[in-house]
Amino acid sequence: YRLDASRFSYKVMVDSLTLGSGAVTQRLTVMGRDSTRVTLPVEFSLREVMAAGTKLMERGSLPYKLVGELTVATPFGEITRPFEQLGRFNSGDLTI
Repeated sequence: YRLDASRFSYKVMVDSLTLGSGAVTQRLTVMGRDSTRVTLPVEFSLREVMAAGTKLMERGSLPYKLVGELTVATPFGEITRPFEQLGRFNSGDLTI
């Protein structure tokens, strides 16, 4: 099935800190049995970035969570659904 998304709002959490947030309001269409990459703008606070960096240096890795809402068009109107994606960020993933 084709997916037409009209809004995507999200928050990036590292460990227990809210690192940043953002939203995409440009329509995105993904055809059935296809995929696409999307660049997500995120507004960060320097204080949260420094706190997360300190924890990462101390522990070597940190859990992260991407949470938010996705609004999609359907034949019956727009529907908004929550989502959550979990992962882990390792200090070895950093490139300088």
